[in-house]
Amino acid sequence: MISVHDKLLKLVQDMQKDKKTQLLKDDYEALIKKIESLKPDVGNQTEDGNAITWEILNFYHNPLAGVVTNLSKMESDVKNVEAELINQLSGASGKVSIKFNQLIAKVVAPSSYIQAGQPYKADIFLAASSTDFKDENMQVLIGVDSAAAATSKGADAGGTKVPLVGGMGKFEVGTGGQGEQTYKGVIKFKKPTGEYDFYPFEGKYMVAAPSVAVSPTSMNVFYIGVDNPVSVSAAGVSPTELVVNATGGLSIKPAGGPGKYIVRATTPGKVNISVSARTKDGVKPQGPPLEFRVKKIPDPVPSVAGKKSGMDIKKSEAQGIGGVLALLEGFDFQANFVVTSYEFGATIKGSYVSATGTGPGLTSEMKGYLSKVTTGSKIYFENVKAKGPDGTIRTIGTLSLKVKG
Repeated sequence: MISVHDKLLKLVQDMQKDKKTQLLKDDYEALIKKIESLKPDVGNQTEDGNAITWEILNFYHNPLAGVVTNLSKMESDVKNVEAELINQLSGASGKVSIKFNQLIAKVVAPSSYIQAGQPYKADIFLAASSTDFKDENMQVLIGVDSAAAATSKGADAGGTKVPLVGGMGKFEVGTGGQGEQTYKGVIKFKKPTGEYDFYPFEGKYMVAAPSVAVSPTSMNVFYIGVDNPVSVSAAGVSPTELVVNATGGLSIKPAGGPGKYIVRATTPGKVNISVSARTKDGVKPQGPPLEFRVKKIPDPVPSVAGKKSGMDIKKSEAQGIGGVLALLEGFDFQANFVVTSYEFGATIKGSYVSATGTGPGLTSEMKGYLSKVTTGSKIYFENVKAKGPDGTIRTIGTLSLKVKG
């Protein structure tokens, strides 16, 4: 019996030292208790001052029938322990295995945004889960990697805990920044043995600003000599991954943040802008090139003292004219024209006087003439020329005013 006890005890204890064969703690302790029951031990019993041995207790002064009964009991005890040992070993793998009670069809696609002409790819499979997965045995953690979680050894691993519903983490987060967003984390799972396994995961999603685009196809125009601001976007593509190219003498450069560009044009005519995206398979066009027209900035009109040709001007206003301006009306871009020359004329008391000006300012001679105008006098600025932001000098017409009051 001692030999049987010692061999079985050593067998179970050696198994418990190896993680591959160790039993659950409660099962191990129960089995050890069973095996200990086989040990021939009578404690510290004595009779007439003499210790009572196991042999004396079980066989001395016992009739043959009693001895046979005791031996049968010992045999039965060994068989019971043997059966318990076999039962525990055969059921051990089932007790430490993860049990699932629900299967769910899942579709996992690398991207939900697909460009025309590109294939849509997805993995379709059955995912196993369990409604028994609760916070005490499984946690979905965002913002922590598997290495950091593993060092916690079951303690607080950090990160943000995702609520569990039906054994599955339900991740929800507000969206702010635009473009591709990435999140990482781990699933922290407590095994029946009490140890933890960590399963890392990573996800990506695209955030796009809500917008409505209305493109007047008959008015796609760039103007020469000024900054033409444009916004470029492509569905499902981060603005930082766009590649924008222009033809026909255009230059285009980023300005003012992702998706914002400034176009500069030099030559009238038709031009094209193409938009591509950087992908893992290389740079891919995002549709056909878009056609634009390049036009000159409209001609400005001459103006003095806030007056345009054909208007009346007060004598006091006429005498305060300091120069000639080139006024660009109805044009939404910042474009400055500077007057380079003009011909001045005026009727004063029936006589016509004239002078030539260079630059926008009036000469002292012209100011002298204006100091003498009276009601009914006429003032002329003819053959006015102005230089625009495109570098060209244009003749912008004649300005005639009548002095009144």
